[in-house]
Amino acid sequence: MDKELIITLILRKVYYTLYLMYVFADTSCSVQQKFSVGSYLIIYDIDNALILGDHLYSRINFTSPVYPSKIVFDGCDSTLSEMKTIKYILELIHNLYSLDYYKNLFPKIIYTDCLEITRVLKNKKFWVENTIQRDIINLVDFMGINVEWLEGHSKNNFTIKNQIFRVVDKHSKSERKRIEKMRI
Repeated sequence: MDKELIITLILRKVYYTLYLMYVFADTSCSVQQKFSVGSYLIIYDIDNALILGDHLYSRINFTSPVYPSKIVFDGCDSTLSEMKTIKYILELIHNLYSLDYYKNLFPKIIYTDCLEITRVLKNKKFWVENTIQRDIINLVDFMGINVEWLEGHSKNNFTIKNQIFRVVDKHSKSERKRIEKMRI
């Protein structure tokens, strides 16, 4: 193999490993207590992700599991809570990389099991200003983010993305149950 080709392939791998951001997001709602828990996990190196049981580890730093972060919202509308979680994540990413220079520095992908968000992004012209849908559209467009739908509760799909999503899904449910017990 040509030396330049090998170097190019290695540099591409390093580039995408260092600069590709994967975000997994899910929400769990408490109907009785009227609140929602959004969980999200930001991963930069999906190739080195390792799932053991209900925990996510990095093959590079195997010392402790990687845990999703959480946010809590009032209200229990499932779709609205998913949108609030996505908007929160978009604003977080925007605040981390706020300068125009950074907006297209690397591709960013958000995975969600909320079909409504992907529907909103496909029909952008129908959403008026001052809505959560328009806020999501504006942030996605500004930062060049791709939002992709994953089948959230598929037991037959064993791709690494679905396995990571399951970790986030279980985290949102366990945090919701923990908060419900605290509020009783």
